[in-house]
Amino acid sequence: MITLMLAMSPAERLPGMLYWLMGDLSYARTPWPPLLLLLATCVVLIPLGRSLNVLARGPQQAAALGVAVRPLEWCIYIAASLLTAAAVTTAGSIGFVGLVVPHMLRLLLGNDQRLILPACALAGARC
Repeated sequence: MITLMLAMSPAERLPGMLYWLMGDLSYARTPWPPLLLLLATCVVLIPLGRSLNVLARGPQQAAALGVAVRPLEWCIYIAASLLTAAAVTTAGSIGFVGLVVPHMLRLLLGNDQRLILPACALAGARC
């Protein structure tokens, strides 16, 4: 699809499109929509940190400890999809580099989601 868009685009827009694919943000407009989406998602997910910690043990253990597993999983799927879409539409494919940050931070900080979620938002934005 990307190749088709590049092939059908006017020649004067081609350099900007190629730079965007490499992560150039000079053509990006305002950063506020993705930042507001990130802030709203953090406001929703940070109170769920304890439930996410329990869910990390497995769905059966989480259900036994009183966590509503299905709604929580759907909330996480939707939030991850929205944040991934915002990162990639804003920064191009280089946005995937920021998606590696949570895995690196988990090695450094441990598995507490109450600490990992805000740290990933700050460190991922820096990459």
